[in-house]
Amino acid sequence: LALANQGDIDTQSIAGAISTSTHGPGIGYTGFAGTVTALSLIDASGNLHSFAFDDDPDALRLVTVSLGALGIIVEVEMQCVDSFDLLAVEGAEDFTEVLDTWEERTRAVDHYEAFWFPHTDRAMVKSNTSLEPTAPAPDGEPRPRTWLTRAFEEE
Repeated sequence: LALANQGDIDTQSIAGAISTSTHGPGIGYTGFAGTVTALSLIDASGNLHSFAFDDDPDALRLVTVSLGALGIIVEVEMQCVDSFDLLAVEGAEDFTEVLDTWEERTRAVDHYEAFWFPHTDRAMVKSNTSLEPTAPAPDGEPRPRTWLTRAFEEE
């Protein structure tokens, strides 16, 4: 299983990512909090409180992005997706072109982001396209994991 989307910072805890509304790029994806189906937290008095989407979706939505103010998340259930690979393409591009084609770019891939360098006309762009774990790359080129797997299997 996998998370459908992930933020750039992958060293924080799941509870921290949920509480701070961490999200990744991609117009068709929610942040971590949007994938929570149930959670339990302990409040400042030491009382355990449990919330589930099936029982009270409004209450669950209220406590997910609480920045820790309502207590410490001690258990969480999240909606996951089947495992997948990501085809990542990264590079520096002209910032004006990135802005002019933003909508087209964000709709063409699963995850798209750009980082502009102030006082320059350049941006670092990154796009990720989800692929089945055994699918070839869209350009027909061998994928590194597939190539490595074959190399070791043949030896």
